[in-house]
Amino acid sequence: MKSKYDFWVLLKPLYGKLNCFALSRTRSRDRAKDLVSETVLRAYDSFDKLKSEKAFLSYLFSIAVRVNISNHRKSSYIEYDESVDYEELFADNISPEDAADLNILYAACDELPKVQSDVFFHYEILGFSQKEIAKIFDISLFNVKIRLHRARKNLRLKLGDNSSDIISTQGELR
Repeated sequence: MKSKYDFWVLLKPLYGKLNCFALSRTRSRDRAKDLVSETVLRAYDSFDKLKSEKAFLSYLFSIAVRVNISNHRKSSYIEYDESVDYEELFADNISPEDAADLNILYAACDELPKVQSDVFFHYEILGFSQKEIAKIFDISLFNVKIRLHRARKNLRLKLGDNSSDIISTQGELR
């Protein structure tokens, strides 16, 4: 039987990625904190149902995705601030140049189909592996690769020829 202490041990290395995910989805520090809190609470309450600790990553992010969708469905009016300043949102350790690149990248990602932007974000920004993304979204590895390829292709078209300066290989802005 898993103890609740095991939950916190498994959560600790993923907590930063969960916060980053929440910020990217909500575009508000307050709503991101709410999403993280609700996700952690739900995951903690049902932790006993988790069959394998190896599945904790997909378990946690699947809950976060569902909570985020549920929150959007519950509200009839979703506040969306188009003047989001990612430099301020992610101000912990980001240079002004990277913040400008993030603003451009996120604006272009907003124009992608949701299935493509979600896979792109998890792979390129959060640094998840393709196998982990397949588990999180409950899709095949082949679908992850297709969505990632299409997202990159669409972003290159939207960003123009200099997109290689912004779109990188997994997890880092250039």
